Amino acid sequence: MNPRENLFKQLLKVGLVDPSQNDQTLLDPCRPDPIRYLSSKGIFAENKALELISKRLALDIISFDPSVTERIEESSLFKAVDPKILWSNKVLPLWEENSSIVVAFANPCNLEVKQTLEFSFSRTVKQYLAKEDEILSFLSTYYPIDTDSYD
Repeated sequence: MNPRENLFKQLLKVGLVDPSQNDQTLLDPCRPDPIRYLSSKGIFAENKALELISKRLALDIISFDPSVTERIEESSLFKAVDPKILWSNKVLPLWEENSSIVVAFANPCNLEVKQTLEFSFSRTVKQYLAKEDEILSFLSTYYPIDTDSYD
């Protein structure tokens, strides 16, 4: 099952959506991930979805307040991964914590990218759930899209 379908299944299990709301637009990788996409359609409040998914998957939510942003800027981790991986998967390595790398995910069901990052860093990845817009905003500041490299 792809990560988008898996996330939709989690939203279904916490009662935020019904099966009829799973259309092909959710699978389109050019669209936002399901939480952002469905909240933009007024199906549910994004914060409520993050809260319920974080409880269901036992993940913490991270918000990019100034103290978090400062801590990320002091870390060189986000520079150690190909920006295409970060943009296409809407993930952001944040900092080191004990022997793990803390990473913000817009879609916590994306286990393939988690494994890719664990391989890249040769460490375990501790997932945090974050708003997609906040991840993309940070990426746009530090990794502006170079259209030549994405052709």
